[in-house]
Amino acid sequence: MTVPHDGWARHYDQVLERTFGRAYRDFTERTLREVRERVVPPARIIDFGAGTGRLAVPLASEGYRVTAVDPSGAMLERLRLKESGAPSAIECVVSGVEDYSGHIEHDFALCVFTVLGYLLDERALSRAARSMAAALRPGGLLLIDIPGRVVFEGFDIETDDVIRCVEIDAAEGGGDLFWYRERTAIQVDGVQEAYEDTFVVRYWPREAVLEVLDAAGFDLEEDVSEGFAQWDADYLLLRRR
Repeated sequence: MTVPHDGWARHYDQVLERTFGRAYRDFTERTLREVRERVVPPARIIDFGAGTGRLAVPLASEGYRVTAVDPSGAMLERLRLKESGAPSAIECVVSGVEDYSGHIEHDFALCVFTVLGYLLDERALSRAARSMAAALRPGGLLLIDIPGRVVFEGFDIETDDVIRCVEIDAAEGGGDLFWYRERTAIQVDGVQEAYEDTFVVRYWPREAVLEVLDAAGFDLEEDVSEGFAQWDADYLLLRRR
């Protein structure tokens, strides 16, 4: 079974930077600031959907102890390359959020940048909520985003060095499942490289997510969506009971 993003992991950072530019960098910094304001090093952070380490690497460099969880081994390999030459402060775990099982209790958990969209049914969502709760100490915090429906719309971007076409179409039967299809060509060191990616994603209503998180042992602490307004998602801070 193909794991989303595996085929273009080595270009992932460049593609998102060239697609979203400063907005992407601002989003990253805003997320890091949310962590820094809540816990201080050497607090333990777990990053679900860590990808290539956009959040995990800078947090580790600041003295946080980080667990990076992602279903794509190729993405985590890019993360490890960013740490080359220095002792690793990041434990990498190849796993989806719903399948993660660890023995360390963390102080803060991240589940942001559309990670929920990869959970395709209620069982997976419930397992993910329980997994996140189990990864936190009592009183630990979770920052999670719930993408709005506008996120499930395709787009086309063409610049001098990237052509990106993303199509998002309702899956058979309609409802909240969508096919995500991407075709992208990118110039890297003067050479054009292309890739395609296809997988299914799901829209989750805020009320449904909060109900599952409550059942897993979380209380809503604060709605911090205002700081992330341009990303068309609810950003919520929850505390494990």
